[in-house]
Amino acid sequence: NSNNYIQNFSPDGRPFAGAKSANGCPRCGFAVYAAEQMISKSRIWHKRCFYCSDCRKSLDSTNLNDGPDGDIYCRNCYSRNYGPKGVGYGLGAGALQMT
Repeated sequence: NSNNYIQNFSPDGRPFAGAKSANGCPRCGFAVYAAEQMISKSRIWHKRCFYCSDCRKSLDSTNLNDGPDGDIYCRNCYSRNYGPKGVGYGLGAGALQMT
């Protein structure tokens, strides 16, 4: 759509600061500049978009987990959604019996 091109790009072909970019932030789609970037394992995000997909908690390098769906999660939400499920997990060595 040529109308979309005119709205998102200047006459010399450079994208406007507010233009959505194919390699922009995965959450909002806009271009990410160096001053505002946060980096996960595989993608670059805006600081304002760098929050847990489930609980919307702000993330940093200590509590960040990349989900298999390409989104980012805090430790608790990642464990709840993608961690081990079922009986027998988390019992530890104290539950083992020697016969």
